[in-house]
Amino acid sequence: MKSMTIDFTTKEDSTKILCATSFWNRSIVIISLFMLAACATNKPKIALEIPYYETANEYYQEGANLVRIEDWEGAVGHFSEAIRLNPTLIEVYLLRGLTKYKINDATGAIADLSEVIRLSDDEIVTNEQSLTKLESGLDEEGKVLEFNDFTQGMRLTMTYYYRGLAKVMNHDWKGSIEDFTGAIGLNPRLINAYSQRALSKVQVADFNGAIDDFTTTLQLNPVDANSHLRRGLVKAQVGDLTGALIDFTRVIHLRPNNINAYINRGNIRSELGHLDGAVADFTAVLVRDPGRTDTLLKRGFVLLRMGKYKAAKDDYDLVIELEPENSVAYVGRGFAQANTGQMQGALDDLTKAIDYNSSLLLAYLYRGGVFRQLSQFADAIEDFSKAINIDPSRPGAWQARGLTLLMRGSYDDAIADFDQSLRMRIKNFRRRIASKISSNVIQVLFSSLLILTVKK
Repeated sequence: MKSMTIDFTTKEDSTKILCATSFWNRSIVIISLFMLAACATNKPKIALEIPYYETANEYYQEGANLVRIEDWEGAVGHFSEAIRLNPTLIEVYLLRGLTKYKINDATGAIADLSEVIRLSDDEIVTNEQSLTKLESGLDEEGKVLEFNDFTQGMRLTMTYYYRGLAKVMNHDWKGSIEDFTGAIGLNPRLINAYSQRALSKVQVADFNGAIDDFTTTLQLNPVDANSHLRRGLVKAQVGDLTGALIDFTRVIHLRPNNINAYINRGNIRSELGHLDGAVADFTAVLVRDPGRTDTLLKRGFVLLRMGKYKAAKDDYDLVIELEPENSVAYVGRGFAQANTGQMQGALDDLTKAIDYNSSLLLAYLYRGGVFRQLSQFADAIEDFSKAINIDPSRPGAWQARGLTLLMRGSYDDAIADFDQSLRMRIKNFRRRIASKISSNVIQVLFSSLLILTVKK
């Protein structure tokens, strides 16, 4: 068996190959036909009854005509009749499988495309041989070529790729990765196969593998903004915030109105402490879409961190105007008011937040803090106790209650809360250290193995 790859150097080259080979092999006509139909919009969808034809080819031809006008159900029916008369027609299985995928029949598409692979020949000539023959259109003896091997490679590439997409619809991530890999093996420059494989790898938590695939996609097409955006998201997932920042910036350079890029870059800048940049990014989003309450909340939070309480309150005012029951906005505005001395306004907002969401831990913590500022220790202790009940692992809640108990003169209870807070902090610190040590030990062991291998 000969191995092969199909390598289209440019889009123009692939179009020339597609047009040239279509004269010799109807497999290419099928691929071209489906791609044109898939890209079409606003075509009339006509439901047709299946007439009687004598031959499988007639059913196939009529099914192909129905694909052109996007009558997918009618096309499937005609292709099925063609297969009933001749169950060995690879092209009909291919087009029926693609049509089933188009109408979201993933299981049916997988079955048909698997049959295409089963019926296909095993031996395929290399891409270089195919391209050389294609230029002349003649074989060694001067006879016109049929290009069966070359078009078979294109057919199999499309079959693996679309079967992979159908498996994605069925959430068969591992199977889809295998199929996209098969398509890439036949055509290493099939950009969509890399990007789709990357998305499937994300689903199985192979984040580094996904980053590699998106990187290959960008090597093939450096101005692919979607791949930059997706790679940035995966880099953020694995903690490479600087790399993510670079990708999101690249997206904005390519598409200055891409809201998702601004939001994600703002998130990264906020995480990195680049607060002015984060505010600028969230502002850019709001200029393009003023009603985005999620972005108003994000900008308000960053403004709170910067100590710009009035500006933050303005953002939360807008959110509450648009969404009067947004509990998070009431928490943020309550915090802003507390820090500008408006204690009653803060209490009102934090109480509303709790009314709308009784499990909102920060609302209890902040309201408890306001009560303590007002020397209403019993109310403060009650709020801190509720916060502890919601999440006993928060050392800050224990410390806040301990401090309030201390101010009230309940020294023994205060010491008990401070002890618990300290234990929680030590536990959390040990957990973080253990995680880092584990990672470092694995790296050291791996490095040692490499050294031992080299020495041998």
